[in-house]
Amino acid sequence: MVSMIDKNIRILIQSEIRSVLAKPSLDLNESRKADGSWITDVDYELTTRVEGLLSKTFPGVKIVSEEGSHELSYPCFILDPVDGTAGLVAGNGECSLSLAFMPNANFKDANASGYIAHLFSEFEVYADMPSRNPVQASYDGLVSRSEWRKGLYNDAIAAKDRSIEPMGSIALKLAHLVSRNAKFVATLKPKSIWDIAAGTILYHQSGGSFFVDGHVQETLDQLLWSKPMLWGNQDDWNWLIGEI
Repeated sequence: MVSMIDKNIRILIQSEIRSVLAKPSLDLNESRKADGSWITDVDYELTTRVEGLLSKTFPGVKIVSEEGSHELSYPCFILDPVDGTAGLVAGNGECSLSLAFMPNANFKDANASGYIAHLFSEFEVYADMPSRNPVQASYDGLVSRSEWRKGLYNDAIAAKDRSIEPMGSIALKLAHLVSRNAKFVATLKPKSIWDIAAGTILYHQSGGSFFVDGHVQETLDQLLWSKPMLWGNQDDWNWLIGEI
């Protein structure tokens, strides 16, 4: 399998990230969208730069992105230039770039590929990474920081039979899952395909399963996913639903 998001593309994307974030006079110019989420000049500029790079390298391949086209058809790239914009605005570092290539809606397709890069470090995960040796996970589960603040996991925390920690950016959480820093990732609130596509592909390639409302999912064929989701195993799902 040859990844569409190969080393050369990743290096170019990293260069664009550094160029945008290394500006001495960087001004986020943050504002709220109609849905209440944050948007910044970094979102816009990375969208323009990365979409331009992809269009030049792969002319004719459609790009679906949070700040660009929402017309989902395959084959396509799926881009979230800043997943976790709230973390970028807050300055806590919980933000990442997420990019997937999907030849069709089946994220298990051998030609599907993903790439997630933390915006403020060299931490990244991608489809053709060398095999990782098993390590002791730092946490059992990673969950949404905003959902945590709303108290949605209070019963799960009180149960104390699994350690869960909040983290912003669903893509960043999935990158840590792929890197075996956690055993599962869960979210109870809606997510868009650009939030989860790359991480879902990468986690499948590492041998994991993606659950939507308790059912193992094999496709990503819609823009919005509104039911509870978990990347992990059946026992983790059963525990989560039993504790929330």
